[in-house]
Amino acid sequence: MGFQLESFAGAGGAEAVAAGDPAVLFRVLSPGMRLAIWQRRPPRHWAGRVTPLLAAGPFRAVAEDEPEVAVDRVLAALPVPPPALMVQDMRMLAGLFAVITVCPRVRIRLEGVEGIPCPRWHADAVPLRLLCTYRGIGTEWLAGAGVGGVPNGIAAPSVAVLKGRGFPGEPDGGCLHRSPPRGGRRLVLCIDLPGHFPDEA
Repeated sequence: MGFQLESFAGAGGAEAVAAGDPAVLFRVLSPGMRLAIWQRRPPRHWAGRVTPLLAAGPFRAVAEDEPEVAVDRVLAALPVPPPALMVQDMRMLAGLFAVITVCPRVRIRLEGVEGIPCPRWHADAVPLRLLCTYRGIGTEWLAGAGVGGVPNGIAAPSVAVLKGRGFPGEPDGGCLHRSPPRGGRRLVLCIDLPGHFPDEA
């Protein structure tokens, strides 16, 4: 997929961007930007590869450490091993988030989710958060600070980095998002800065 930048504007101008190149994720650091999405398509036969892990849910594996170590600890806590391609992707995303945040440690959470854990629109109480739905319906988000707009979806397995309420110099808060209202089984990766213990999924 080529690098075709797509902007989403709220009342104050562009506040979300999406493109088919991982470099777009760094755009979330710009003033006023609430969300950056790296648009990706599932690899060939992806659904079948992750079905055993999806079927093992619900589960929740969490670790906070250097990226490689944190991923290994999460993998050790899973009910069944994920496919090698997913392991490689988790390592890459953990390292990428560490570069974006300029922090040598990360907090990784991989969940097999059932139902709708976070049905209400909210902004996370963290500076930055990376979300990737490996299987199932992706997270929904809204442009702007209100909840009257039309929801936008983040298709699996695209990667999003969202600003939260804890990002310095952003008095208007972070990106409003929620679990998809249709729910169902989902396989969700969440990466945060260390030292925070958010409850939102």
